[in-house]
Amino acid sequence: LHCALGDIEFRKGHLKVASTEYSTASRLNPKDARAVYGVGRVAAAYSLNAAAYRLFRLANRLNPRDETIVGAFTRLAATDQEQAQALEQYLASLDRNGRRDYQWLVARLELRKFLAGKHTWVLASPYQPSKIRLHTLLIDPRRPYGVGVEVSVNGAKPETLLVDTGAGGIVMNRVMAAKAHVQRIADLDVGGIGDKADPTGYLGFAESIRVGDVEFHNCVVHVSDKKSVVESAGLIGPSVFDRFLITMDFVHRSLILDPLPGPAWDGETPVDRYQGKELEGFTRVLRAGSDLLVATRIEEGPDRLFLLDSGSSTTMMSTAAAHDVTKVHRDDSVRITGVSGEVDKVYSADKVMLQFAGFRQENRDVTAIDLSGVSRSEGTEISGIMGLPLIVLFRITLDYRDGAVKFDYVHP
Repeated sequence: LHCALGDIEFRKGHLKVASTEYSTASRLNPKDARAVYGVGRVAAAYSLNAAAYRLFRLANRLNPRDETIVGAFTRLAATDQEQAQALEQYLASLDRNGRRDYQWLVARLELRKFLAGKHTWVLASPYQPSKIRLHTLLIDPRRPYGVGVEVSVNGAKPETLLVDTGAGGIVMNRVMAAKAHVQRIADLDVGGIGDKADPTGYLGFAESIRVGDVEFHNCVVHVSDKKSVVESAGLIGPSVFDRFLITMDFVHRSLILDPLPGPAWDGETPVDRYQGKELEGFTRVLRAGSDLLVATRIEEGPDRLFLLDSGSSTTMMSTAAAHDVTKVHRDDSVRITGVSGEVDKVYSADKVMLQFAGFRQENRDVTAIDLSGVSRSEGTEISGIMGLPLIVLFRITLDYRDGAVKFDYVHP
């Protein structure tokens, strides 16, 4: 019962309550695999990655037949050999009607075989401060929709990719991938916001990727079969620079990389978050994979989770959250387009106040869309998206290792 309550509270976005329920279940029965897994998933969300690693391995030993536990184990805590064995067993019992899940598992298995033990995203340039130029991306001269950086793949001519904190790794269109001779590993559809079918694509391998003075080797990328990825050649998630402290300075149009504070980190070994004085002034955020979730209050309500998304050209709320706090009406004049095409139903909400990281931001005519698909993907309730119009009001510093973000307000 405590495990079930923990699952419900986690899905609702109440992670502190979920943690209490999972911990209670684990105390009552230390050999309950789902209880151990639950404590581990909360630890991972709070960037206690070494603890999560141990807990996922223990949960898998206690019950290696639980599909949910096996999924977390193979993603976050298995060796290459363990992962390949677990994936093969999992695939043998999986219903192939679930195209997305089946395709992703096959792709991961093919990736393991292709890499044959190689480490990925290996930093090949010196670990030192770096500054990368940010370019404003325009739909037309009056409508900026994002910021981008120039990315060279396998030494090919650089292309400008949209910097998207809501993306993990690099997604590029088929044209860029062909020019750079990206090797195809396995079919994998490209998913994201939008109500159309996910674009087809594949998991690919690039021997080198260079962004400014920073170079990586053995890079796994995602390729879309479409000619455009949200009005651009592709997306790059800042999480590829997770060995650095990442500052997005929109005023000076710079992406600034500095060494992380605290003990040296190799970028791979699971470590618990660093809590030294260098991170004073940072706000703790939750991690869902490469995504950063910021505790945000709408008006005077309880904390909800908003996705920090520099790739979104607007700040949005979920229709469910908007209905809770203000009046909402259909708005056919607004078009929202994501990786998976245009959103069918768009709404506008009246004026709302957002409160986060010690700031209060009034927003008028907020766009609202159905974010239930995003919430299912993240595994917890997402009540809104902090898009570029809000983000550019700040000089934002991201620490992916420690799950922390610093918002420095930029006075107009």
